[in-house]
Amino acid sequence: MKKFLFLALLGSTMAFAQSTKTIDKVSKSIDKNVDKIEKGTKTFYGDVKDGTVTVYQDAKDVVKYLTPEAKNLIVKIAQKLEKTTDQVWDILVRQQKVWSWCYLLLSISAIILWYRFYLQFNVAKTDLTEAKEVKEINVVFAVALFIFAVTASCFSSFHFIDMMTGFMNPEYGAMKNLYQVYQSVSK
Repeated sequence: MKKFLFLALLGSTMAFAQSTKTIDKVSKSIDKNVDKIEKGTKTFYGDVKDGTVTVYQDAKDVVKYLTPEAKNLIVKIAQKLEKTTDQVWDILVRQQKVWSWCYLLLSISAIILWYRFYLQFNVAKTDLTEAKEVKEINVVFAVALFIFAVTASCFSSFHFIDMMTGFMNPEYGAMKNLYQVYQSVSK
């Protein structure tokens, strides 16, 4: 029995010593990985910071370049309309909101047209002639609704960003329109 206890104690001591070595190895490995992650995080942060500064500087340069041109364009429009530049700017901002409402109505119309097409399609399947054939008027009406729904959906999806810009940031939309006008005039 003493031998058995001695062997068990010896085995547990050796296992403890081995586990201590393993824990030290794992701890050192974790420290190395933490250092790598920390260095990688610093590098990533530095790269993102440099990229953000570059984008900001580029945007600032574009705004500096366009600002005098935009001001000149607003002044020219104001002179033609016999309004002040502040009034012209207010008109451009309000127009963004008007277009946003128009695009929203177009989107709602597209949804309504799709629903109406769905109803008409079901009517065309069930409203049959005496010979169990589909009535032509139902097919024509369903095809017309389909064409209108697809067209309205395409237009509303094309102008979705403009709609959201007009609701959330109409000043940006006004600047974008001025820039587009400037590009068309400068060509």
